[in-house]
Amino acid sequence: MLTVALSGCSGQNLSATLAQSSVIGEPGRVSGTPLVVYGLIASGATNCWFAPTGQLKKTHVFHADADSPAKGGAAEIAVHERDVASGQTWGVRVFKIALKPASEQTDIEVENLKLAPAVSRLMRADVFDWAQGGKGCQFKPPEVEVRAPPPAATVPKSPKARAAKAP
Repeated sequence: MLTVALSGCSGQNLSATLAQSSVIGEPGRVSGTPLVVYGLIASGATNCWFAPTGQLKKTHVFHADADSPAKGGAAEIAVHERDVASGQTWGVRVFKIALKPASEQTDIEVENLKLAPAVSRLMRADVFDWAQGGKGCQFKPPEVEVRAPPPAATVPKSPKARAAKAP
């Protein structure tokens, strides 16, 4: 099995959005092998959820396991809470994506294990968009207001400069 783990160091805190378990488990089907679909979803996740300003970058870890095509090619992607207190890279699994071969297509099943239902809906929409080649990012931080930098502080003149100006 191929194991991939991606993690990051900055982003928004999601502790306020975590809630009781709820499951979204209905499968969907898309064209392509599980390995191809995995690549599309993993690319989308690293460019959205785990991007430098991504909602999950600081608080969660992306982990995936994929069988070789000779063994059926199934794959599973999981999002885990980051658990720095225990000394391990990841803690509790909060979101799961299962990819299973179905002829020339892939069945996708998304399961929310611990995220707020509203967060899970946005992430699920992202998964199916990416699996079909989309580049969207539903689950992202709110737009940040860009403000002009504060005016530069006035630097007092040195005593020598003040003396040269004095009458």
